[in-house]
Amino acid sequence: MLSTPERVYKEEQPYIMIRKIVNMNDIPAELPPLVPKVKAWMESNGIEQDGPPFFHYLAMDKNNDIIAEAGFPVKAPVAGSGEFLGGRFKAGHYAHLTYTGDYKYMMTAHKALEAFTKENGFEEEMGLGTSEEPHGSRAEFYPTDETEVPDPDKWVTEIFVLLKG
Repeated sequence: MLSTPERVYKEEQPYIMIRKIVNMNDIPAELPPLVPKVKAWMESNGIEQDGPPFFHYLAMDKNNDIIAEAGFPVKAPVAGSGEFLGGRFKAGHYAHLTYTGDYKYMMTAHKALEAFTKENGFEEEMGLGTSEEPHGSRAEFYPTDETEVPDPDKWVTEIFVLLKG
């Protein structure tokens, strides 16, 4: 189930994450295990989360390899250490919708946001950049705790796509 797509403004949001280059087909196996690693690092360093876990997609190449991040929003910027890096979601306008359902069907939500963006004359902020300075921003936030809500038809995902301008 999809909510009606909308254009929203979001303030800058710092976060802590692990960044990885992953093929689009490998996301379900590669990114979810990073979330508890980030959570454990945050807890061991006394850092409180300021929102649900997320996957953040910064750039994709022609082979569908994606510069991706898995992490948590935090209240204040964090430097991180080792594989744990601080980052930020840029302030700006985003195309947004809420998807409810099994993650394996989430591509329908991304396609709906792409259609909304095109139909309304918006342009997604995207590009290849480099692994050190990627640009673009497509994020999936996961407020549903799957251990508390085992039915995948009830999982909620908030999707945001950064728009140019």
